[in-house]
Amino acid sequence: MKTKQLMNLALISGLLLTAGCGDDQNTGTAENNDPVELRISPRVTLTRGVVDGTAFADGTTVAVYAEGTDYTADKSNNYAKYKYSSSAWNSDGSDKIYLTNAEATIYAYYPTTTKYDNSDLTIPVTLLEASAEITATDNATTGTPIAAATTEVDCMYAEAVTGVTNKSNQIKGVELVMKHALSMVSFRVYATDYEGAGKLTKIVLKDINATGTTLSKGTTPKMNITTGVITEGTAADATYTRTIKDGYTLGTTDSDAKRFSIMVLPISTSIGNDNIQAVFTIDGADYSVNLTPPSDNSGAWPAGKNHLYTVKLSGTELSISTITVTQWVGVVGGTLDIK
Repeated sequence: MKTKQLMNLALISGLLLTAGCGDDQNTGTAENNDPVELRISPRVTLTRGVVDGTAFADGTTVAVYAEGTDYTADKSNNYAKYKYSSSAWNSDGSDKIYLTNAEATIYAYYPTTTKYDNSDLTIPVTLLEASAEITATDNATTGTPIAAATTEVDCMYAEAVTGVTNKSNQIKGVELVMKHALSMVSFRVYATDYEGAGKLTKIVLKDINATGTTLSKGTTPKMNITTGVITEGTAADATYTRTIKDGYTLGTTDSDAKRFSIMVLPISTSIGNDNIQAVFTIDGADYSVNLTPPSDNSGAWPAGKNHLYTVKLSGTELSISTITVTQWVGVVGGTLDIK
């Protein structure tokens, strides 16, 4: 009987040993607490302010923040920047995140000009309110490219990824889905029954609310890197000015009109009917139109949405013919592995 028990015990031990070896060889799971550097695969929808054409521009960086018991600023183990260069992503600088058996929640944000404020996990939001130049781009239909000023800075955050450890992240990188924290307003302008040359040279978007502020630039706008929520501080009237490089001759139908876009702070309630105005300089004369709220999202301008106003110049008057609200679609960067 003893002999039989010993044989059974040896057989069970052998099976357990075989199963253990197979797990190491086939899954590569970590059986100890050896640190493993974080790898990420960001699936990012980026705008012209971040990318050039249809690919990431060399030098683009994304910052990553790890939250968990083993990931703190004191350990210098909760923050790192990843830089895109020569078709590859790598840790940029001495800051690195090394995963252990302790679970981490991973966040990411852009831009990385300023490291997040440790007290409230925010970064400043930079709006391009001053005059800037836009090049006319044939993007009248939905999709890319975005015709915004090249000096505008997009502001993005990643959806949180929970339960990341040296085991879960050893084989493949954490996929991060980046979202836009700002809102976008776009214009397509065309002319009918207009006798002039129809050259558009400037667009001004401004707040005209006499009793408050609807289009605001805020006094201290900042984005929470974990939620993407932007707080503006005290409301302040905004005026965005865009000049059109070499001018743009208006088309005669809405289908051949080109689009021009401006990034603004999100507006969480209806914009109303007489609070925001767009002024178009055409053939040296200014034509203005008050923007009306879209039927979508209860008339608000939420983050991540592109609010496209199609404007018709007829004789000497401007009128809004359609308002379309779509997801803000920029240049899709694809899935990239950062090692």
